[in-house]
Amino acid sequence: HVRAQTPAQACLPPSSTRRPPMTARILVAVDFTAADHRVCQAAAEFARLLHAEVVLVNVVHELAALLGVYGQQTVSALQERVEQQGSDKLRALAAEHFAGLAHRVVLLVGTPWAEILDCAAQEGATLLVVGTHDSGKAEHAFAGSTAQRVIENAHCRILLVPPA
Repeated sequence: HVRAQTPAQACLPPSSTRRPPMTARILVAVDFTAADHRVCQAAAEFARLLHAEVVLVNVVHELAALLGVYGQQTVSALQERVEQQGSDKLRALAAEHFAGLAHRVVLLVGTPWAEILDCAAQEGATLLVVGTHDSGKAEHAFAGSTAQRVIENAHCRILLVPPA
């Protein structure tokens, strides 16, 4: 008789060979697309199994770097609004997917792949969960450019969550 397993359970060793629990931290990178729900569901499943803390992260671009110094006050006000909206969306995702789990939200500003990797290192993440996108471009057929850079440079285990 074989018991059905969830994908997260299938990745774990048999209970007889498991080590005592250690402090696990799962960094979950989201970009406010439809894929976020699948990414958060997968991360929540692993967090429950591993009794891990979840760090939900989003990175917004620094608008001044993208737009230059033209209308600095306008750019600063827009940056504040973008960051506030990002924080609100992160809290809503966390409430929906990580209720009952230890979790925090972190909004960062900069280049997404670099900030995600820096945050994973600073947080001591044991697992990094990112979604992939169907970009349609040949060079990014497997994963979007952010996910691809994370894959190439990460120093911890990565769980890629494919599009639906």
